[in-house]
Amino acid sequence: MERSVSLAEKRILPMLNPQPAARLFAARLFNAAQHLTADLAQGDRITRPELNHALSAAFGDTSASGAWTQRDSFIAAEIALILSLRQPAPPTQLARRP
Repeated sequence: MERSVSLAEKRILPMLNPQPAARLFAARLFNAAQHLTADLAQGDRITRPELNHALSAAFGDTSASGAWTQRDSFIAAEIALILSLRQPAPPTQLARRP
């Protein structure tokens, strides 16, 4: 028979082993960055509303709720930039660059 987990245990266990929470947080940041990478690949700028939308979609909540901070959004933007630089640019985009 399986033992049920109490609400207190559900709150305390992640604090004792924070690694799964950190992995989930990193995965959400990476998910937001991938969304932003698509915009960068099209040559679009990343605006504050787009950044907020990507993070809110990835975390399932807004920064006002404390799910993520503006610092987290900057990290996601940096990850997106790195991911976009790793992708080869189409020849038309290379020709447009000075």
